[in-house]
Amino acid sequence: MLYLEGYRARHQKPFSMFFICATINALCLYWIARLTREAVSPEQEAVNYFLQHYYVLLHIALFPFYTLVTWLLFIKSKYNYAELLVLGMYQVAFMLLLLIPINLIYLLLPFPQTRLIEVFVISLYNIWTFVQFFNKTPKLLVVLLSIINAAINFFTFSFIMEWIIINVLANSAH
Repeated sequence: MLYLEGYRARHQKPFSMFFICATINALCLYWIARLTREAVSPEQEAVNYFLQHYYVLLHIALFPFYTLVTWLLFIKSKYNYAELLVLGMYQVAFMLLLLIPINLIYLLLPFPQTRLIEVFVISLYNIWTFVQFFNKTPKLLVVLLSIINAAINFFTFSFIMEWIIINVLANSAH
């Protein structure tokens, strides 16, 4: 919020932070997928390939959609799309860092259980961020809209990810 109020010198710029965190996430996912390569099914091999090559790129491609969903849900807050784009840059950047330890858990647990942990952590982070940012909106409404926001964005990402894995990666293996 301070960044939107003009305090630039004390904060990391949103675009550079986003791309630094995206790069760190991509490198970590690459190495986690390499470590799990030993005993995996063909389906899991496709998931690992997606994580290594397309995970961060899909988040980047969907970023305008994530911001649009936030803007539509919080339209009464009077923030414009560009301001919410800045919020989203910081939010997704930190979320990409949060996903690194969650994906490390993947080394111990199967993929579906890791996805549940991912949903829970991202939802909590989403709620906390929006409650802090939209502090002039009633907290209960912010919590509800945050959950809706996280659900829409997560299911959109998951649907596209599954489509890529099933229709692109699995078919290219044949």
